[in-house]
Amino acid sequence: MSAAFYAFAFLVVANPFRWRLSVPEDDGRPRPQAIAIGLGLLIAATLAITAAADTVLDWLDISPESWRIAAGVVVIGAGLWVMAFPQRRAEPELPGSMAGVVPTFFPVLLTPELFVLVKSTGADESVGLTMWALAVPVAGLVLLSSLRRSPPSETVLVGLSRLLGALAVVVGMALIISGIRDV
Repeated sequence: MSAAFYAFAFLVVANPFRWRLSVPEDDGRPRPQAIAIGLGLLIAATLAITAAADTVLDWLDISPESWRIAAGVVVIGAGLWVMAFPQRRAEPELPGSMAGVVPTFFPVLLTPELFVLVKSTGADESVGLTMWALAVPVAGLVLLSSLRRSPPSETVLVGLSRLLGALAVVVGMALIISGIRDV
């Protein structure tokens, strides 16, 4: 699979529009400190997951191809969920800067579907490619963090979140087909 595919896959699975609808806010604007902490933790977690991907899969006796197929199933399920529910329900948050950990880092930024995609990419590709692919949705969220939330912008974000949910189904199918071909 190409670097462009992975960048596209990370964009639709991470879904920065859904992220933007879910990050902690004050007066319709995201809290910069919470986003910075959450993104820092996401980058660190992605590095750790990617670096350990082969070792963990070997320990579990799971081939990268089988993991890719399973990741495709998870991504399809998540895509269908996002199409039905494009906006997350409000998550409880820790006070102050700890809101960057809960809910910003987890469960908003690091989702199960992103976890399995990172693990799959890390098992198949380099750490550099995985981090490059993650940079695409991270840049999207950084750009969207300047957007003030209002009823019209929320409508657009919800619609784009649904669209990326549909595209996640396509990415999941591509992962499954790629895994089956390589088995």
